[in-house]
Amino acid sequence: MKIGVSIVSHGRLEELSETLRCINNLSPKADRVCVVDNASADQELLQSVQRDFPKIHWRCLSKNLGYGAGHHLALRWLMAEGCEAFLLLNPDLRFPADTLLHLQQASEEAENQWILGPLLVQNESEDPLLDSAGLTLDACFRARDRGQGKRYSQCAFLKNIHKEIQPVWGLCGAALWIPRNLLPFQASRLLFAADYFAYFEDVELALFAQKHGIQMGLLPKLRFLHHRGGFGRLSQLGLKDWQQKPHAVRGALLNRLRAWRSYSSSWAAYPGFWLYELLRGCYLFFRKPFLRSLLKEALEILTSKSNLQ
Repeated sequence: MKIGVSIVSHGRLEELSETLRCINNLSPKADRVCVVDNASADQELLQSVQRDFPKIHWRCLSKNLGYGAGHHLALRWLMAEGCEAFLLLNPDLRFPADTLLHLQQASEEAENQWILGPLLVQNESEDPLLDSAGLTLDACFRARDRGQGKRYSQCAFLKNIHKEIQPVWGLCGAALWIPRNLLPFQASRLLFAADYFAYFEDVELALFAQKHGIQMGLLPKLRFLHHRGGFGRLSQLGLKDWQQKPHAVRGALLNRLRAWRSYSSSWAAYPGFWLYELLRGCYLFFRKPFLRSLLKEALEILTSKSNLQ
């Protein structure tokens, strides 16, 4: 099986170098590796990283297209190169040398009909802190990483697992294994929804996959060290974020609403959704005046006709 690796980066180039070293240490090797750089500010450092890894196919963009669109560029190149399976990675991961062997064997066991992902951990101890053991949605339509912040030994759902693959609702987008026969899902989209930028893409992908009968599975025995980035909590968003990364801020605030309108047949499916959004809107109005312009757009999304995909 010919395997392609896709990485999308935006800054954090020192971490990207460490991830690329892990890729170089893989056994068996990946057949093709494509890195899409979404307009990193430090072009001098980017060129240095490119010189260190000359065998990798680089696509360096002058504009930040976002996580999903960046992966689409890489996937199109990898498909043209004849790859039969794809490993999508964040640029802030560390993983073992036998990763591809583990993923390929698990995928063959699942007859190449599942999207798979590793257990994400925050450190490399024998009993590590977890970053993500799969995703869930709560009653407010908020995505949660199972087990995040807990020790492995504290998570009962990970104990006494005998199967290679544990079914999960969704997977964190930091590391995804996608068989070629699952691409494209539809003629209108390759993998991720085109209008999602830097937030909630992995949740929208899980919703879309469920709608089309595609399962997702966690490989608890395969551990990736993940140095999580992103904005963090809503309270941490500042004027500087809005001025320098407006598309990402819009995504963080509006993508969840778009997904809810696309995949929820009624408000009753998530009873806390409306109350949560009302409180969040009030918080933004009084504490983040520079974001008030988004409230009108948020209301239009919430009151629009559901576009169940």
